[in-house]
Amino acid sequence: MLSIRILNKDELKEAVMLKITCWSEELNGVAENQINFDEEYKFFIDWMDGAQDANDIRTLIGIFEDGSMLGCAFASFADIYDCEENGIELNGLWIYPSARNRKLSLMLLEYILSIYMPLGMEKMIVYSHHYAPSNMFYHHLGGQIIKYDLQMHGKLEVDIFEFNLEELNHFIQKKLNEETAEQEIS
Repeated sequence: MLSIRILNKDELKEAVMLKITCWSEELNGVAENQINFDEEYKFFIDWMDGAQDANDIRTLIGIFEDGSMLGCAFASFADIYDCEENGIELNGLWIYPSARNRKLSLMLLEYILSIYMPLGMEKMIVYSHHYAPSNMFYHHLGGQIIKYDLQMHGKLEVDIFEFNLEELNHFIQKKLNEETAEQEIS
């Protein structure tokens, strides 16, 4: 049975390892994966612990099956230069390769939206490397590219997507309900 929950600090270690594993795939040979586990883990512990001081709601969640993590997602309020008001940023979304094609990303996004939409959030910002496999996923979800950025010393072109949360939520519900209908038919 699948469950989604807020990550504890031990589970965050696995989530950081998953990010590092997926990062090489996301870079798609354009740049070298230079993420250091200890630095990245410390960053996310500090980020999580600093939410109240930053007047932010920072969400670090995982999706689990029989106690094993299948994927994770991180979100927070968007920075003002990304979204002037009422926005969140999807700071990361990673699924183990062996667990893909099960709509787990949609389930994680649905959970995130359930936290932020009742707070009046209307938009979501996502940074995605232009040539990363996940880039097509964000296009498929209906994201609109609002600007571009160059990262890693100009080696990495990044598309910055914006989503209307109402539209995204409708799309996610439709896709998740399609799966339920398919299961009822079989």
